[in-house]
Amino acid sequence: MTEIQTGVTGAKRLRWKKDNPSEVLARLMELNPTAGEGELVDKMIREGEDNSGLNRSIYEYFVRNGMRAAEEKKRDVRRPRGGRPRPAVEKDVKDAIQDRFAEVVAELCALSMPNGKDLGDCTGKELDQMGKAVERVRKIVPANMTVKEAVEKKKLSIEQLEALHGAFKSKN
Repeated sequence: MTEIQTGVTGAKRLRWKKDNPSEVLARLMELNPTAGEGELVDKMIREGEDNSGLNRSIYEYFVRNGMRAAEEKKRDVRRPRGGRPRPAVEKDVKDAIQDRFAEVVAELCALSMPNGKDLGDCTGKELDQMGKAVERVRKIVPANMTVKEAVEKKKLSIEQLEALHGAFKSKN
């Protein structure tokens, strides 16, 4: 069978083939919903070990996109000497990093703490108090149990439970 070239369509053209890498990847992702990128790469390699058509499709995709990227790079205005990125590109990268940093800090600071405050509003002293309180709780909880299971099994008195609970409250 002769392959008809219909112009540059990238990954879409591969979806028409019998050995469609996108289909294989979608199936692997469905079967392994918690798998990360590296694990999916390993699984995809194993799929390709017995399927030369799949391997060819993957290489075609890589070569096609690599050639297109190389052609576009040739058309781009050359970078300044020294290999440094253009100031606009450098600024975009710095802005993206700063935005992501701000997102992570905001999420971290919004975590609710046992004393009722958000982490971002806690003082170092309060964190020390909560850390000591968590250590006290940890002493009664075996590694293979939840806190709830340990409290129920140990039959702690109400005084012991109130002392543990009170250790989390702010002393201010």
